[in-house]
Amino acid sequence: LMLAMANQTAVAVQNAELLLETQKTAENETRLNQIGTQLIQSMDVDTILRTAVEEISRLPNIKRVSLMLGETESSQVEEED
Repeated sequence: LMLAMANQTAVAVQNAELLLETQKTAENETRLNQIGTQLIQSMDVDTILRTAVEEISRLPNIKRVSLMLGETESSQVEEED
């Protein structure tokens, strides 16, 4: 009887941990969706980038956000003489 109760308790704890993890994941995905909506509403690149960095930094367990911009090969067009 004690072993059965211990097993049930262990299963209950695991279920609670999984529920908490699922809730956190759902909250993060909801927040990311909201960020995406905000970004779509802006046409200014600087505003989009600033909003993305600010909003991502507010997500749980995010300690630092960095954004590095660089030119891609397709944007490095040089005219031939």
